[in-house]
Order: sequence, then structure tokens, then C-alpha cells
Amino acid sequence: MKKFVVVACRKGGVGKTTVSHSVIDYLDRVEDRPIIFETDTNNPDVGRVYAGKRDMKAFHLSTLDDWGKVIDLVEASNRSIVINTPLGSDVDKNAGALRVVAGLGTHKVRVVMPIDDRQDTFHFVEDMYDALKPQDGEPGVPLLVLRNLQYGEPERFTILNESKLIDEIKASDFAEVDDFPKLPDTIKKQLVDERKTFEEIASSGGSGTKFMIQQFQRRVWAVFEDRLG
Repeated sequence: MKKFVVVACRKGGVGKTTVSHSVIDYLDRVEDRPIIFETDTNNPDVGRVYAGKRDMKAFHLSTLDDWGKVIDLVEASNRSIVINTPLGSDVDKNAGALRVVAGLGTHKVRVVMPIDDRQDTFHFVEDMYDALKPQDGEPGVPLLVLRNLQYGEPERFTILNESKLIDEIKASDFAEVDDFPKLPDTIKKQLVDERKTFEEIASSGGSGTKFMIQQFQRRVWAVFEDRLG
């Protein structure tokens, strides 16, 4: 089954861009290249990298009309889709649209939520979990919360790690928590500042660059394999 992956967190600076690139990179290797929806129109870092290179659509994602457009595009597509969302995105408030997509039966739906270790981000995780959990007899929308190790080792995420929420997540059948590996700074600079894909960075770099990318990819693919494979 094709995938419908929404990379989302209402807070900025938690790693949505890097995670979106990594989801795209993973899907490139396990199936046909996905369609990319860039909905961060103020800072379209993902869209800038793939513009003119891939099947990429850029549009706002805030109103019911916008979400209706997404549902129609998914229904008409026979390819996987990755959505990069902006700062302040209210994906949790539009969970009904995700349930509609899941109900189409054409795509496996997954929300991927990178986080840092801050208190405000934890509250966003709570909101997302509550929005996506089973409701009115309908199953929950699959949620993968990723502790972004750019901000420290897993034990640093004490607010989440010591919360009742993480126990609920572990006991649930729709949500999971895992770790997203730290991206080497030299690779991150090329990805963000020079607007290169992982493939382009590897092909233009030396053996050390290729080694760093391969090690990062292996760790990321291990996280995504059972969830997006």
C-alpha cells in the first residue's frame, strides 16, 4: 500500500525539514519516488530543494478547503505522498481529514512528529496524541513521535520520558516513540543552506561525506522500516 506521511509539529525548529527529507529519502529507496506537498509557504526549505527536480506541489494548508484539496489529491493518486507542514500547523485540529484519508483505503497514513526536549513541545505532543487517538469507534491515526537527538541523548527528554503520556503511548496500538539520529553538521549545512538532497550530497562529496550519509541513513531507515515500509 502507498503511504501518506504528514511531518508535523506546531513548534518551529524541532527538525521537521530534516525529518521530511529523511522520509522522502527512505521512500525513494523502498518504492517509487513520492509526491511532495510543501505547505510551509513562508519558509519552504523542502520545496526549494525539490522544485524542478521532483513532482512537488506547494500550497497553504490551514482551511477546510485546503484539507479538502488534499483529500481529493490523495484519492486521485497512486503514489505515496509526503507533506511538510509549517510552524504553527494545526494538523491536530484537522485530524478528521486524516481519518478520511485513512478511510479511503488507498494509502497507509502516518503522522511523524519530531520534537525537542522543551515543555511547550511536550504540550503539543499531548494535543496531537489526543486528536489522533481512537474516537467514536474509529481506530486511531498512527502517530510516530521522534525525539530529535540533535537536542541531546534520549535521557535528556525528561518531560516526556517521565510523563504519564509516554506510558499511554506505549500501551496504545496507534502511537509510538522513537529516536531520530543527529544529522552531522556538514551534511545539515548542505541540505539546508545549499538545498541539496541526500543523493546529491553523496554524489558530489568525497568518501568521508558518503560514509557520514550512509551511517545516518542506516539509522534513519531502521526507525522507518517497520513504520513506513
